[in-house]
Amino acid sequence: MSIQVHGAKTFRDLHPGLSPQHGANEFYFRYDWAPQQVLLESASGTPRWTARTSAGDAASLLSPDSGNPRRIRLARPPQPGWVQVSDGGSGQGVRIWFVRATLQVVGRGRVSSHNPRWSAVQAYLTTQYGAQGGHDFGRLGPTSFRSVHAATDTDGIRYGGMVEIIGAVEPADFQRHVRIPMFQARRITGVRLSGRDAQGRPLLPSRTGFSAARPGQNDTSLFRPQDAAPLGVFTGELTATGHILDYDMPGAIFTSENWAGDVHEYNVEFEQVVWIGSCSSMDPWPEIESRGLALSPVVRWAVHLRAELTSTATSPGGMRVNLTGTVG
Repeated sequence: MSIQVHGAKTFRDLHPGLSPQHGANEFYFRYDWAPQQVLLESASGTPRWTARTSAGDAASLLSPDSGNPRRIRLARPPQPGWVQVSDGGSGQGVRIWFVRATLQVVGRGRVSSHNPRWSAVQAYLTTQYGAQGGHDFGRLGPTSFRSVHAATDTDGIRYGGMVEIIGAVEPADFQRHVRIPMFQARRITGVRLSGRDAQGRPLLPSRTGFSAARPGQNDTSLFRPQDAAPLGVFTGELTATGHILDYDMPGAIFTSENWAGDVHEYNVEFEQVVWIGSCSSMDPWPEIESRGLALSPVVRWAVHLRAELTSTATSPGGMRVNLTGTVG
């Protein structure tokens, strides 16, 4: 390659399975981690540098290095995008991508209109949580519904905090040019769970309904395309508007084991990030950190719920739960 881009990654660094032909002569910086000036070095003894941005404008090239005329510095563009650089040689030059992502956690109102696959998400969550009665997962925040899972012989009232995590990638059309996957990763950072009966006594485990959770535990939604393809939900693809969406509903369940007056205090904290490329494990966090795959700043959010079973019945469908709290 005639031009070396100091400090940049190649797309095969991020996604080793990428074809050698795909992404050739292309380099990557996370925009907010990129240096203000990128050092370029030509193999030519007398390079004739030119550079233009994805908007078609001339990019800012500083004067060549006085001690080494084969080196020049490129100013980071004012916005995410790409810069095409040539040294005047016979090659096609290099394209340097400056990409960034942001995350917004939404735990009230309704899901956004960003996801054209929302109907598939609704169907997936209905199956995942055994929701009965056509429960609307598009309503964000504290929520409860009857949940039936034949496989686990579970029947009760599930409650939780429904949340949408909206990732926005710039430039929005990045994947039209570079076919590399992007995902969201989530892990638990704090857990405070407790339960008591109407007399204030601690509940037995059979009456808490809490799933095992511990700080540091990976909680990432399905991200392998071979797992998600039949559902069309978590595929690693951006929407046409450059968004990548994730959904979660942390919470617990009341069953026929519970008595009226039982109270659950559910407090779980999370951190979330958009990442680019591929990992070799179902837990992506070690490689996100060791290989520098994070594309967005880490965002922290939490679910704080108080759920009280106010009445029981001969069947779980007649149970009533008073649920309060915050999500986001």
